[in-house]
Amino acid sequence: LSEAIKRQILLNRDTDLAFFLLASEGDMATNGTAQTLNLASFDMTGIRFQPENIIDVFKAIIPKIAIISGAIRRNFNMYPTYMVAGLKTAALLRSLQTFAIAMPGIGQGDAGIGWTGDTAQFLKMKILESNAVQEGKIYMSTKAPNDALEKSTIVDLIYQPIYIVTEVTDGNTRNFVRARTMIEIPRTDGLGVINVTGLTPYFG
Repeated sequence: LSEAIKRQILLNRDTDLAFFLLASEGDMATNGTAQTLNLASFDMTGIRFQPENIIDVFKAIIPKIAIISGAIRRNFNMYPTYMVAGLKTAALLRSLQTFAIAMPGIGQGDAGIGWTGDTAQFLKMKILESNAVQEGKIYMSTKAPNDALEKSTIVDLIYQPIYIVTEVTDGNTRNFVRARTMIEIPRTDGLGVINVTGLTPYFG
C-alpha cells in the first residue's frame, strides 16, 4: 500500500508540473523559446512533400531544438539539459538520438550530415517522459548548477513527504495519508517548448 501511495504522489507531481509548464507557454513565446512544427507536411522552396523516412523527421525537429537551445543560452546563460515529453513523443526523441549516434563516419570530416556524437547539443540532453504531458509537446529545461536556487527554473519543495493523520469519530478510526509538496516555476527564461503536430502517421 505504501508503494502505491508513493506512486500516486509522484503521478500527482507530474500532473502539477505539466500544468505549470503549460501555463508558462505564454512566457516562453515572449522569451522567444517557443516553436511549432508540423510533421505532416513541410514547405521547402515552395514544394510541399510528406516526410517518408526518419531523416525527414530528423531534419525537421533538430533545427527547432537548436533554435530553442540557442535562445535559452542567450536568455539564461545556460543550455537546456532536459527534454520533457509525453510517452510517444519521448519515444520519438529517443529514436532520433539513437539514429544520430548510429550514423558511422558522419561528421568526421567526410561529406556527411555533420553530427558528432560527443558534441551535438541534442545528444547531450536527457529525455524524460510523463503521462501528464500532452503528446506533441516537447518542453526543454535547464538544470541549476550545484542546485543553485537563483538559476533554478523548476523548484520542487518537499516537507514531510508522507505522514499519517489519524481521526477517531464515534469510536471509528480512520487514517489519512498527507503530503506537503509544492512545485513552482520561478524563472521561465530557462524553459522552451516545441508544439509538434502530425505525429499520428509515425505511431499508428
